[in-house]
Amino acid sequence: MTATENKVLGYLKSKEHGERLRVMVLDLFMSRADLLRILYNLELFGYVAHINMPGDRANGDFGYIKYVWTGKGW
Repeated sequence: MTATENKVLGYLKSKEHGERLRVMVLDLFMSRADLLRILYNLELFGYVAHINMPGDRANGDFGYIKYVWTGKGW
């Protein structure tokens, strides 16, 4: 896992299971491919994430993880 994934997962694991969590990664804008890989790994750990993908930027399509839930469902 990357440092970003470890940071996000470490934050989530420190919170109570079932609580809606807000994980802002505003300083870590990532490409769509990197975001999808991180979301895939989050799903493996049982998390559901929503990403904010504002669209094309100067260097490509970038976004960040907006919020993440533990547990199942929305």
